[in-house]
Amino acid sequence: MNIKNSPKKIDSWIKAIVIIYYIYFGISILTLIEGILTGNLTLIAFGIIFGMISFFVARGLSKKKEWARITIIILASLELLGHIYSILNGNSWHLFGVALNGFIWSYLLLNKKVIKQFI
Repeated sequence: MNIKNSPKKIDSWIKAIVIIYYIYFGISILTLIEGILTGNLTLIAFGIIFGMISFFVARGLSKKKEWARITIIILASLELLGHIYSILNGNSWHLFGVALNGFIWSYLLLNKKVIKQFI
């Protein structure tokens, strides 16, 4: 039986990453509501686009979809670069973002056990 299609439970760290992306979805909904209330089209667009991406990649990752794993690796890479840039500009509170996205990136990209679950 293929590991991807096995009835085994999903890895607990994968579950944590799924929860993080559902939290991102919730934050995007709040951003969308704020945009609607203030009439800010940028916030509305951000809320819709990032909300949809967050929801679908979280759902895809929970179903062990390879496209979701790759999408989250790309998103974590971009967020990691953004946090590093902010730290270089003197915003040390971005260290948490570096740690979180660095973990997500390395766990989904470099962990062979995780990669086997998606192939």
